[in-house]
Amino acid sequence: ARSTNEGTMSKPRGVVEPSMVAVSVNEYVGDVSRAGYYEGHGVAHFRAGHRYEGGFSKGKMSGVGRYEWVDGIVYEGDFVDNVATGVGKYTWPDGATYTGEVRRGLRHGRGVQAFVDGRVTYDGEWKDGMRHGIGTLTFDADGYARYEGEWRDDRKHGKGRMQYASGNWYEGGWACDQKNGRGVTCWPASGETYDGDWVDGKPHGVGTHAWDRVLSDTTDALTNTWFNTRNSYRGQFAAGMRQGYGRFAYANGSTYDGNWYADRKHGDGAYTFEDGSVFVGRFERDRPVLGEDTGGSARFEPTDHLRLDVADLMSEEEQARDDEPATSLDFTLKRYSSELRAIYRRAAAAGASIDPDERHARHPERNPTPLSVPGFVRLMRRAGVAGADVTCVQLARAAHVAWRDSPPVMEPGDPDESLKSREERRLKHERDARRGNVMDPNGSMVYRQFAEACVRVAHVKFNEAFGLDRRAEHLIVEHLLPSELDEALDESRTLPWDAKMADAEVRESAEAKAETYFREVRGTAGGDDDDANDEPRLATPTATGRAFLRWLKSKGALADGDEGV
Repeated sequence: ARSTNEGTMSKPRGVVEPSMVAVSVNEYVGDVSRAGYYEGHGVAHFRAGHRYEGGFSKGKMSGVGRYEWVDGIVYEGDFVDNVATGVGKYTWPDGATYTGEVRRGLRHGRGVQAFVDGRVTYDGEWKDGMRHGIGTLTFDADGYARYEGEWRDDRKHGKGRMQYASGNWYEGGWACDQKNGRGVTCWPASGETYDGDWVDGKPHGVGTHAWDRVLSDTTDALTNTWFNTRNSYRGQFAAGMRQGYGRFAYANGSTYDGNWYADRKHGDGAYTFEDGSVFVGRFERDRPVLGEDTGGSARFEPTDHLRLDVADLMSEEEQARDDEPATSLDFTLKRYSSELRAIYRRAAAAGASIDPDERHARHPERNPTPLSVPGFVRLMRRAGVAGADVTCVQLARAAHVAWRDSPPVMEPGDPDESLKSREERRLKHERDARRGNVMDPNGSMVYRQFAEACVRVAHVKFNEAFGLDRRAEHLIVEHLLPSELDEALDESRTLPWDAKMADAEVRESAEAKAETYFREVRGTAGGDDDDANDEPRLATPTATGRAFLRWLKSKGALADGDEGV
């Protein structure tokens, strides 16, 4: 929480009531009109000890002047009918100042307030002497620590962003100087973020809290660093703690779905280990309740094998063999476990950006970034898995099921929400959960997801091989284990295809051929597509799928079974 002192000062006040000038002036030196009114330039000393020097009109302070209160406050600026109104500057005895618009003696409109030591300033809108509207409050001389956003009645209220001197920041809703509503906060030093609901400065409602494991200089060399990097919680919060229903995804790939109380697992829940084995039962104070008549599973420990959810890849014949295919796949992955983990680590290191911090620059392999989705596709490409038979996009689509996040917890609705409205929200929630970018640059994989992605890619690449375990072994032995893989992952090494396409003549020739083929495809449009020429000319030329298939058939590229298309 911020503890910066914004500074205190007397509030500017109105100068003198118009009807009181004549009776309150003790001494006046200056111009006087024929009618006896103060007129033009003059100096007035008031009985209370105040002093004014400036313009007068019909006996009233008007125009530009300087008013000094007996307690040391000074106003220099515009006056209208004895009242500070227009543009001016207030100066307090402690050195604080205000420069900007004034109405009836109060800060009103646009203005800049500099507090006592000059480091804390406010530049923005005012209303009746209080910060109100849009404004920026800075807490240091260079303006790094600051609040930018909306104000109401001298308090942060509405949408705004707070940048703290520590580097932490918050952006979102505010009410009465406290974080309220929807907002995001980030603690860069620890790699933490929270995105969700806030009430009175604390997470309260539904939100997501995620943080990366930060390595220290004393961290042992690569032991498990690539498998303990990121944790996240998505669910309900109360007064800053996990409370209610939520899902915690641990850095090693384990997950917990269930109830929480005071930041601890408490109530019914399901804990999935890294290998895929699941404990379903009750938890109390963060511990599983074991034993008879507890309603829980008999064991709370992982098994010896990965349990991948790949039943959808098995043929009916394999599924008829009950658990045998899954067991065979588990044994295959266990046999190559150390090699696969080393490949995961090398691929993650090759695809990770180097931390600008000097310590990480000396040891880039310690950067605790997990394998990204683009990094996985890059591995498959450089290992020779992607090619003419299987494209990078096909591999990315195949792997998407393995790494995509589990559907987030649906936010609770209003207690008075109708059944129809809740059902509509549920359907929308499910649609959103099914969507996903297969090449999401922000997507990442823990080791278990990496292993499943490899199996799914192997299923696409070696589909004709019998048995999912044999397909996986083909991929590992033929593409991932060769000693040349380290060289292939070297970013400075250019793949043959990339080197070929880097040649300008080759690239231009390929582009020219592609344009020729595209014109041929558009030229074959006929039949159902004849009326396409009557449509308005499009900015980007297009061709129908039917025309493309006809072109392929004319080139003899379709199999006999496809000729009826």
